[in-house]
Amino acid sequence: MFEEKEKMFAVLIDSDNVSPKYIKYIFDEISNYGIATYKRIYGDWTSNSKGNWKNIALENSIMPIQQYSYTTGKNATDSSMIIDAMDILYSWKAGCVVEPSPATIVSCMALVNRYAVEVFIT
Repeated sequence: MFEEKEKMFAVLIDSDNVSPKYIKYIFDEISNYGIATYKRIYGDWTSNSKGNWKNIALENSIMPIQQYSYTTGKNATDSSMIIDAMDILYSWKAGCVVEPSPATIVSCMALVNRYAVEVFIT
Protein backbone atom coordinates (compact mmCIF):
# COMPACT_ATOMS: atom_id res chain seq x y z
CA MET A 1 0.00 0.00 0.00
CA PHE A 2 1.27 3.48 -0.91
CA GLU A 3 1.87 5.67 2.12
CA GLU A 4 1.50 9.43 1.61
CA LYS A 5 4.35 11.48 3.01
CA GLU A 6 3.28 13.87 5.76
CA LYS A 7 3.57 17.52 4.79
CA MET A 8 6.28 19.62 6.44
CA PHE A 9 5.83 23.29 7.27
CA ALA A 10 8.13 26.13 8.15
CA VAL A 11 6.68 28.50 10.76
CA LEU A 12 7.98 32.08 10.71
CA ILE A 13 6.76 34.25 13.60
CA ASP A 14 7.20 38.00 14.09
CA SER A 15 7.49 38.34 17.87
CA ASP A 16 6.66 42.06 17.67
CA ASN A 17 3.19 41.35 16.29
CA VAL A 18 2.10 38.03 17.83
CA SER A 19 1.38 37.35 21.48
CA PRO A 20 2.96 34.21 22.98
CA LYS A 21 -0.49 33.18 24.22
CA TYR A 22 -1.40 32.14 20.66
CA ILE A 23 1.45 29.69 20.09
CA LYS A 24 -0.53 26.61 21.18
CA TYR A 25 -3.35 27.49 18.75
CA ILE A 26 -0.90 28.11 15.92
CA PHE A 27 0.81 24.73 16.30
CA ASP A 28 -2.49 22.91 16.92
CA GLU A 29 -3.82 24.26 13.63
CA ILE A 30 -0.64 23.39 11.75
CA SER A 31 -0.84 19.82 13.08
CA ASN A 32 -4.14 19.45 11.16
CA TYR A 33 -2.16 19.79 7.91
CA GLY A 34 1.27 18.34 8.68
CA ILE A 35 4.34 18.82 10.86
CA ALA A 36 6.00 22.10 11.84
CA THR A 37 9.60 21.06 11.37
CA TYR A 38 11.28 24.42 10.78
CA LYS A 39 10.30 26.95 13.46
CA ARG A 40 11.73 30.45 13.76
CA ILE A 41 10.76 33.55 15.68
CA TYR A 42 12.14 36.96 14.77
CA GLY A 43 12.72 39.97 17.00
CA ASP A 44 15.14 42.02 19.04
CA TRP A 45 16.02 39.56 21.81
CA THR A 46 18.03 42.20 23.68
CA SER A 47 14.74 43.96 24.45
CA ASN A 48 13.07 43.34 27.81
CA SER A 49 9.71 43.09 26.07
CA LYS A 50 10.66 39.64 24.70
CA GLY A 51 10.76 38.00 28.13
CA ASN A 52 7.50 36.08 27.64
CA TRP A 53 8.60 34.76 24.26
CA LYS A 54 11.94 33.39 25.49
CA ASN A 55 10.40 30.56 27.56
CA ILE A 56 7.74 29.80 24.95
CA ALA A 57 10.39 29.54 22.23
CA LEU A 58 12.44 27.16 24.36
CA GLU A 59 9.43 24.98 25.27
CA ASN A 60 8.37 24.70 21.61
CA SER A 61 11.83 24.32 20.03
CA ILE A 62 11.49 27.60 18.14
CA MET A 63 14.80 29.12 17.05
CA PRO A 64 15.01 32.82 17.95
CA ILE A 65 16.46 34.97 15.18
CA GLN A 66 18.06 38.21 16.37
CA GLN A 67 16.97 41.33 14.50
CA TYR A 68 18.20 44.50 16.17
CA SER A 69 15.86 47.49 16.31
CA TYR A 70 18.28 50.07 14.96
CA THR A 71 15.46 52.42 14.02
CA THR A 72 11.76 52.60 14.79
CA GLY A 73 9.07 52.11 12.19
CA LYS A 74 11.27 50.08 9.83
CA ASN A 75 10.56 46.56 8.56
CA ALA A 76 13.86 44.86 9.43
CA THR A 77 12.06 41.86 10.94
CA ASP A 78 9.79 41.54 7.90
CA SER A 79 12.80 41.62 5.61
CA SER A 80 14.49 38.80 7.54
CA MET A 81 11.32 36.75 7.32
CA ILE A 82 11.10 37.32 3.56
CA ILE A 83 14.70 36.26 3.04
CA ASP A 84 14.15 33.07 5.08
CA ALA A 85 10.88 32.31 3.25
CA MET A 86 12.64 32.55 -0.10
CA ASP A 87 15.51 30.40 1.17
CA ILE A 88 12.99 27.78 2.30
CA LEU A 89 11.33 27.87 -1.11
CA TYR A 90 14.51 27.24 -3.04
CA SER A 91 16.35 24.89 -0.73
CA TRP A 92 13.90 23.07 1.49
CA LYS A 93 10.65 22.89 -0.51
CA ALA A 94 8.44 23.03 2.57
CA GLY A 95 5.11 24.71 3.10
CA CYS A 96 5.28 28.00 4.94
CA VAL A 97 3.24 29.56 7.74
CA VAL A 98 3.74 33.28 8.36
CA GLU A 99 2.44 34.73 11.60
CA PRO A 100 1.15 37.45 11.38
CA SER A 101 0.79 38.67 7.81
CA PRO A 102 2.39 42.07 7.42
CA ALA A 103 1.62 43.70 4.08
CA THR A 104 5.28 43.56 3.09
CA ILE A 105 5.29 39.78 3.16
CA VAL A 106 1.98 39.01 1.41
CA SER A 107 3.33 39.54 -2.13
CA CYS A 108 6.41 37.47 -1.29
CA MET A 109 4.22 34.62 -0.08
CA ALA A 110 2.13 34.83 -3.23
CA LEU A 111 5.33 34.21 -5.18
CA VAL A 112 6.20 31.26 -2.94
CA ASN A 113 2.71 29.83 -3.45
CA ARG A 114 3.13 30.13 -7.23
CA TYR A 115 5.83 27.46 -7.01
CA ALA A 116 3.35 24.89 -5.65
CA VAL A 117 4.40 25.29 -2.05
CA GLU A 118 1.54 25.60 0.42
CA VAL A 119 1.44 28.95 2.19
CA PHE A 120 -0.74 29.93 5.14
CA ILE A 121 -0.88 33.64 5.89
CA THR A 122 -2.87 34.50 8.99
